[in-house]
Amino acid sequence: DDASYQRLTSVAADWQLSYSIEAATADLHASRIDYGADHTTFVAATPDGPAEVSLPLAGPFNVC
Repeated sequence: DDASYQRLTSVAADWQLSYSIEAATADLHASRIDYGADHTTFVAATPDGPAEVSLPLAGPFNVC
């Protein structure tokens, strides 16, 4: 979701992994995000399937 994504994907690397809370085409994608006063929950779509994540931390910066 960062403006530098396109530039960074052109950097030579043995392995790259993308993540996003907006682009479902990313390798890791967060959906069903719930920001509570004292927690954050979401479903992480991964190459190995979905994973439910529950964090005792508030705020969107804990997802991305």
